[in-house]
Formats: sequence, C-alpha cells, structure tokens
Amino acid sequence: MPNHWYDHTDGSYTTGGTTLETVATIAQPGHYRLAIDDAAVVGGTTPDIYEYHLFANARNGGTERLVEGFPVSRVGAVKISGIWTCEFDVGDTATLKFKRVQGSDRAIPYRIQRAGGRAGTVQSDAGNSATQFKTDLTETGTDFWKRALVRMLNGSLKDQVAEVSAYDGTNKIVTVTGGFTGTPANGDDFELIG
Repeated sequence: MPNHWYDHTDGSYTTGGTTLETVATIAQPGHYRLAIDDAAVVGGTTPDIYEYHLFANARNGGTERLVEGFPVSRVGAVKISGIWTCEFDVGDTATLKFKRVQGSDRAIPYRIQRAGGRAGTVQSDAGNSATQFKTDLTETGTDFWKRALVRMLNGSLKDQVAEVSAYDGTNKIVTVTGGFTGTPANGDDFELIG
C-alpha cells in the first residue's frame, strides 16, 4: 500500500443521468485513487447512488475497457475508492467516468490522487541532455527538488533512476547527477521521490 498520495486533479462534476460521462483524463502511469465528497449526496431509505469507472484506452484509439467500477452512497464526509493501477506507454490515457444509478443528479466534488512521488512530463527544449531536462513542474523555488530521486516512467529510459543535483524553479529544469543512458524525450513521464 503506498504511503504518500499527491493531488493530481480536483473539481466538481454534475451528473447528467444514468449514462457514463467523462469526468477527467489521466495521462501518466501510476497508482491512483479517487476521493469523493459525499456532503451533497442524499441518504435515507432511497439514497443517491453513483457509479464511478476507470477506463484504460488502448493505444492508437482502441476500445475502452473497464478497469474498475464501484457504487458510492452517503456513508460519511469523504469516500475513498479502491486503488487503480495505470500502466501504459506514452500516448495512452486513462479516463475517469461516472453516472447516476439512482437518486438525483447533483454537483459532487471529487479529487484524484496519485501514489508515490510528484509526477511530471519532459518538455521539449534545446538544452535537454542525459543530465538535464525541462519539465512541466510548477514549483518555483530554486533547488526545490534537490536530492530527490527522479525515475523515468516510460519511453526508452523507463525505470532508470538518478539523483537531482539542481532544480531551476524559473525555467523548470531538472539536473541530475551521473545522468541517464540517453536524453529524456519530449512527452516522457517521470516521478520525483523525496
């Protein structure tokens, strides 16, 4: 069981009936869980019940397949889902969808959390090399990620790990000690741990 969960996406979605509707898209491999704020859901003898599903999209526009679905009714302030494992290559996505099973359509706050480290994606930059690369990270502090471990999640460098020696919070560039066996490619996903 993962010890650390990081917020990935949050928002509020209003159900529109009993047909599955897309709520969010996940484009990075990893382990995810869903937190639902049940405060807006009505209990009682006929409680509101909603069903949440995670679909994994086959690469190149293949057919969606159900990974997990479960009902949620009012059982407290927050309902935590089971853990979803998303393992796929660059270009694949997973889609969160939900629908109303019974009760009324309501606006329901949700939060998707990712296990492990802080996720990011390599960005195109002329300075990218085996020892540094531009990212889509949002942290602005100089050396915010210094001494963290960066692990590549897909692409030709998948599962390679290096220690961060410097982080440029202005330009969002990660520099690593020793380097990888090649240059991380634009669109490759990674995670930072520590």
